[in-house]
Amino acid sequence: DNLGVGLALFYNTQLFLINFCFLILMASVAIQMYGAQGSNTLFSGDDEHGGCSMSEARIEEMQASIVAGQMRYAVMSQYVCLVLWPASVLLSWAFHRYQKQSVRKYDDEHQTAEDYTVMLTDLPKDMMSERRLKEVLEKELVCLQGEIHGVNICYDMKHLSPESQEKLESMLERIVEWDDLRNEWCPCHLGTPEDELAASMEEDARMFEELLQNELRGSGRAYVVFKMQRSLVKVLKERRGILQSAFKVQKDENKEASPMKSALHSGSTSDIFDVEAARRHEIPCRLFLYVAAYVIVAQLFYSSMILPYQDNFVEGGEDAAAVKIVGKVVLLFNVAIQTAVMIEVADSGFVRVIRIDQWTFIWNTVLLLLTIGYAIFQQCWRAGMRFVLVAPELADEQAWWEWRRLTFQSVQTESMVGANLAGVLTEQILMLYILGEVGNVLAPVLFNWAALRAIFVINIGGSHDCLAQRTLRSMLPKCKSPHAVTPREAERAQILVPFLLWMEYSYVVVFPSMALCTFYIASDNLNICAWLFGFSLIFYIWQRYLMLWLYGKTSYDSDDTYRVFIVMWGTVLSQIPTAAAWWSYRVGEITEAPFALILMAMTFSLTLLIYEAGLLFIDSCFREDDIEMDDMDEDPGYVAVMDRNGASWWNVNPIYVLKQRYCPDLPGFELHGRDVQCWPSYVASKGFFEIGKEFRHRAKDFGTEPKSV
Repeated sequence: DNLGVGLALFYNTQLFLINFCFLILMASVAIQMYGAQGSNTLFSGDDEHGGCSMSEARIEEMQASIVAGQMRYAVMSQYVCLVLWPASVLLSWAFHRYQKQSVRKYDDEHQTAEDYTVMLTDLPKDMMSERRLKEVLEKELVCLQGEIHGVNICYDMKHLSPESQEKLESMLERIVEWDDLRNEWCPCHLGTPEDELAASMEEDARMFEELLQNELRGSGRAYVVFKMQRSLVKVLKERRGILQSAFKVQKDENKEASPMKSALHSGSTSDIFDVEAARRHEIPCRLFLYVAAYVIVAQLFYSSMILPYQDNFVEGGEDAAAVKIVGKVVLLFNVAIQTAVMIEVADSGFVRVIRIDQWTFIWNTVLLLLTIGYAIFQQCWRAGMRFVLVAPELADEQAWWEWRRLTFQSVQTESMVGANLAGVLTEQILMLYILGEVGNVLAPVLFNWAALRAIFVINIGGSHDCLAQRTLRSMLPKCKSPHAVTPREAERAQILVPFLLWMEYSYVVVFPSMALCTFYIASDNLNICAWLFGFSLIFYIWQRYLMLWLYGKTSYDSDDTYRVFIVMWGTVLSQIPTAAAWWSYRVGEITEAPFALILMAMTFSLTLLIYEAGLLFIDSCFREDDIEMDDMDEDPGYVAVMDRNGASWWNVNPIYVLKQRYCPDLPGFELHGRDVQCWPSYVASKGFFEIGKEFRHRAKDFGTEPKSV
């Protein structure tokens, strides 16, 4: 089936993750086979009484064996990291090239609305008539007279007051409910009475005209839709834009032309789908507050329940039931932070289904890396942990004896740190991903379904006024009345959560980054790499073959989120050569800690730049200097593509839908005439399009064959 370019790229990314996890698993196997013998064993042999009954010679022998084992582990880790990084980078570059080929192939084989569309920017904000704008363009583009199908003006909704935005959404909801009644998709006795609904829509018409004339303005952006692709190719080859004088602006206007460019799978969307400037300034503050809250909670947990055991070297303290329970609560707090990020995205209302925000992926990923990184830091920075494996010079006798005295303790502590890191990763996978998947995706839909059945089918409590039904109604989303739930409200309560690619891509970055942290310590990291490889397999099977049917569709299909991911993926890969620099300090090749930190920072930055340069080179190979038509036997035309896809530039534009319903010929805001088809030919009503709900735009007795309205 046609999954869309965004979803197809994500599934390819999951397969890439499987290959990468297998690669680091093999690297871990190589380290364990050569360098791990004896490095993490405190006591060996048949002496079951521990070190107290050992002879001095036996202790000297064990100490030499352990130190030699750690050095072998360190040198092998250094070599493996130096080989693993170029292999991982080459794999990532090859994968990115394959993804670019997939995008090009998809674009050539699938005709979408973007293939017939040119984007105009820097239009006058008072240009709010589609009919007038089309006339201006036809006058300017004389060579394409009659080739323009229509234009879609994007309106600046983000600067409307919250009250006005809520009114617009309520207007759309009433239009949908009215169309359901007219198309007989909803029985009259279940919904709002028709007379009451008609009266509300008359009031909506009056309020919308006032809003249109007094508050709403254009965003300065519009989409010009051509009937055939050859017209789009011709205009992009011949024109750079439209002169501002064509729109009768002042001569001292700073910009001389309205730029024109293609809208091919670039993720270009209207300003109405962007985040408000005020919210953009709030994002860093909220990120800081989320991280600070987690740091406080985690620090209280470690300082009160972990550090007392560590400082006094008491074994078994971390296995206490109270410590385990509170530790799980700290992880749940991290899940709650991720839920807060999802709520931030959901606040965009009905516009959310149009655009998956790239910055949300970056925000969520950085948030998880900081919070989980702090937990890892707490595990590693503990008493008895020794980072330099080489003994001090004999000239410093006190330091030399101190180093020998603490050898066994440091090895045991480092081994314990590795085991704890493996536990952190497995707990994060089990709780952060599985609990987040169930709690944030499935639980709301399942709860709403059960609540609606309890109210309408079982009739729990026997009355609409009973406490049980009133409580359930208060927990359902978007209920206008505490005493009744309309069919439209019941439908919205059971809508599947859209597939949030930004959240899934976050896991692809976070979990490998956590696993690579074990490459910085002398510990058995085979277990954690095996866990990660198993997770990557289950992650793909779960998302591709199970959750595909439990997510709602999204009408915004783009490779934007993947492009942000592949850039951020470089930070994960740069951890590998940085680990090699770290091991050079631990084995004594670098003797000063400040120089080691400088070398690690330079290694991370340089390798990241090399990786990003490779991405830019691959992108340049796929950048087309000339606009060409898609590979197809015959251009079906925009109308045929619109009929096949169901969505058009106009039926997903909420303002155009409201203008079509309430004031199509309002002076200064005129819509296209009847000669311009803005809805698919089979629709029974010109309503707001919701992907996955195409059926509601047909009459109930409508046949399978499309027919004109």
